[in-house]
Amino acid sequence: MIGWCEFSVEVSGQPLTCLLAEPKELSDCPALLLNFAADRMASLKSEPYNITPSMFLAAGHRAASFNLPCHGDREIPGQPRGIAGFCAEWRRGVDVFAEFVDEGRAVIDALIERRLPEPGRIFVSGTSRGGYCALRLMAADVRIGAGAAFSPVTDWRVLREFEEFKDAPEVAALALTHFAGALAGRAVWTASGNCDARVGTDSCLRFAEAVLRAESEKGCSSSRFVLHVVPEKDHQLSPHWRQCGGNYLLDWANK
Repeated sequence: MIGWCEFSVEVSGQPLTCLLAEPKELSDCPALLLNFAADRMASLKSEPYNITPSMFLAAGHRAASFNLPCHGDREIPGQPRGIAGFCAEWRRGVDVFAEFVDEGRAVIDALIERRLPEPGRIFVSGTSRGGYCALRLMAADVRIGAGAAFSPVTDWRVLREFEEFKDAPEVAALALTHFAGALAGRAVWTASGNCDARVGTDSCLRFAEAVLRAESEKGCSSSRFVLHVVPEKDHQLSPHWRQCGGNYLLDWANK
């Protein structure tokens, strides 16, 4: 049996609603997974996005999420929602990704204050846009022990919604390659379809190369970075690979 509750975290003077799932029987040392897809309900309750959090809950750990900017109850009246909303905010000079990182760190602060996880017992995962956000958060917060990204956006210039700004240096600077140094040497698992035109398989490969280069420059004797490029149709990833990513995170959670 799973218990569900919502709680609010104040970020920059504004309330942010979070959804928390907790199994009836907790592990002796429960970890916490933050999972992101679009809105908090889909992230934790809708297939296929909930595969990894469901694995954590079945193992006696907790899972939580909150709406990405421009999704669910965070949509801005009169403006596009979703990725188009990200772009609309960018046009107005608002960096929704930096905003998300601040929110994620505030949520982690609040959860640690409630003694739900301990630093190092926090994990992140996400799909597509949520995968990008999960890895951005991990790059910004060393309390996160490991992360998994499923068909992640790694460069916003590839997406049709950002076509208008693909030549802008500020949009180029959002690519995950620029955060490779902060992820070098850390436990990161990624998977992408081999013909993913939506987010760009080649962009995922460039991100992986950047992380491995950063690890070499840091003198890492070994790497915990994993990338699977798998035969999938378009912007899809089968449940098998989501389970593989979940098992990767659980291996770290159970250490």
